[in-house]
Amino acid sequence: MRAGATQGLRRSLLALRQAGKQVWVCLAESDTRGYYLASAADTVVLAPAGHLAVTGLAAETFFSKRRWISSACKRRSTKAGQYKTAVSLYSSVDVWPHRKCWMGCWNDLYDQIKSGIAETRHKSKAKCRS
Repeated sequence: MRAGATQGLRRSLLALRQAGKQVWVCLAESDTRGYYLASAADTVVLAPAGHLAVTGLAAETFFSKRRWISSACKRRSTKAGQYKTAVSLYSSVDVWPHRKCWMGCWNDLYDQIKSGIAETRHKSKAKCRS
């Protein structure tokens, strides 16, 4: 499930709560995204043999410049702007030139997760980070 779908489903659970419905979530096992979603419920229950791995966020990217260099194909592209990164998948070999842009996106998403959990679990954002 993508982040946008998770946020949409979480908003639906919060709307149910605001409509006066009791929302319970039972987890057999979950990760950060699953717990973020479950935190919108009134009650969250973890199965006795369950496992909760709230470890944060991770991302991977794929760059294929080396493939273009070693192939007979010629690439033509232009870049218009500092954060236009689509072409970078084919013209770069690492993430460093785009790290600022990507880290901004990931930090924003992580802050949304911390804020959401803190608000619905009645904790501070600092407490949700640890």
